[in-house]
Amino acid sequence: MDINQQLDRALEMVGMIGSGESLEVEKNFQSLPRIKANPEEIVQAFVNIIENAIQAMKGRGTLHLATEAGQGKVTVRFRDSGPGI
Repeated sequence: MDINQQLDRALEMVGMIGSGESLEVEKNFQSLPRIKANPEEIVQAFVNIIENAIQAMKGRGTLHLATEAGQGKVTVRFRDSGPGI
């Protein structure tokens, strides 16, 4: 499966693409190798993380998503402009 595609699916599921709200998404997706994983489980994990970020930002701010590959692994980074804990 393609991690970048699954991130886009998760964004669509939570309404972050074309939502018209005061939330922005900045994506920095690198070209990645395909991985073996259950796409539905990966998407659900991404949806949970994105929904937590939306709650932390209280409906306005920026969600930054980045992917990269190196040293035999694929990395996904999430960062939001919420206040933190």
